[in-house]
Amino acid sequence: MARLNREVSAISGVRLFMQAVQDINIGGRLTAAQYQYTLTDTDLSELNQWGPIVMNALAKLPQLTDVTSDQQSSGPQLTLSIDRDAASRLGITASTIDNTLYDAFGQRPIAQVYTRLSQYYVIEQVDSQFQLGPDALKRIYIASQTSGMVPLSELVTLHSTTAPLAVNNQGNSRQ
Repeated sequence: MARLNREVSAISGVRLFMQAVQDINIGGRLTAAQYQYTLTDTDLSELNQWGPIVMNALAKLPQLTDVTSDQQSSGPQLTLSIDRDAASRLGITASTIDNTLYDAFGQRPIAQVYTRLSQYYVIEQVDSQFQLGPDALKRIYIASQTSGMVPLSELVTLHSTTAPLAVNNQGNSRQ
């Protein structure tokens, strides 16, 4: 494994973790390492702060190799802030904006078809090619009571941030 690890480490952009196959695994979760150290905290922000610090400290120890973390805290997140004053001037409510976004990015059951043996739901869904990326929001228009169709981009501000892709739990604690 050490020989293969040296050869693979020369490949740019690749990080490989190898471990011997064990017949019996007791406790813990499936990870990229043979041994696990679990850091837990009830405060997620504190855990996000200390997780990388502890991992970097462990990685500096010469007795340990291939130190990694299963913490996935850098998923892209897009938050929309509604300009309620502008929406109100145009006669558009926050619930109308919410419903329009759900129609564009969700799956809304709109009807039920009954046959002699079964029933089927008709699901409204926008084609997935029109749902990709933040630019999809530029193609959404909302019916105004005063100005016809209004682009959603005139009513909302986009904020790009990061958020955890998953928050692992063990017992009642986050890890």
